[in-house]
Amino acid sequence: MLQQAGTCSQQTHRGTPVASHTHLTSSKPTPTKYLCHKPCQHSKRCHRQSQVHTQCAASNNQSVGRRVVGGVATAAFLTWALQSASAKSMKPGEVQKRSREEENAVFQNRDGEVQHGDAEWKSILTSGQYRVLRKSGTELPWSSPLEHEKRSGTFKCAGCGSPVYESQSKFDSGTGWPSFFQPVAGAIDETMDRSIPFVPRVEVRCKKCQGHLGHVFDDGPPPTGKRYCMNGVAMTFEAKEA
Repeated sequence: MLQQAGTCSQQTHRGTPVASHTHLTSSKPTPTKYLCHKPCQHSKRCHRQSQVHTQCAASNNQSVGRRVVGGVATAAFLTWALQSASAKSMKPGEVQKRSREEENAVFQNRDGEVQHGDAEWKSILTSGQYRVLRKSGTELPWSSPLEHEKRSGTFKCAGCGSPVYESQSKFDSGTGWPSFFQPVAGAIDETMDRSIPFVPRVEVRCKKCQGHLGHVFDDGPPPTGKRYCMNGVAMTFEAKEA
């Protein structure tokens, strides 16, 4: 049977007493905690036979501190990213004139010149087209062949076939989505999209069928300075005859 160890003095330790460990000293184990840098020299046998280490208090504090700092840094970065995205979002004069109630009413309205019931839209469109055009989904970047389309021609709404962009207005934005600096005159509608909290965006829809095409931002090239960021799956392409 082991003898009960007394309180371990600082002189029996090597180094500054910073860590916490526990060793058992009787046939009926009773944990006794000491603050030390290395195991007590007078109780090596006890440590070899039965030892339970607890995590260092100082290490705990440092770990908690790192987590707090990391959390604050992450929150600050997300706030900055949201503010930056919001700052790049454009709000045209026509949209600015609308009240919040009018914005919500326009955003919810999907009735254009071309109208179909939900079941009929599902039968007309592919699943990907339906998710984007009728449910405002977003395709994965670089997933559409139209992102790499370089021929002369016209980009049309996949829902109704209405021309929405000419190839001359297409440019490489590096975002992974087909981008244009100007739509066909009178081909689209723009409305505020507040589906992402704190990041208001301007949604672009086909004017004829009110299908969701993408969003427009004010960080595009001359001459308009706008970037119409479109979902390729929401459009088709008709090449110009040679």
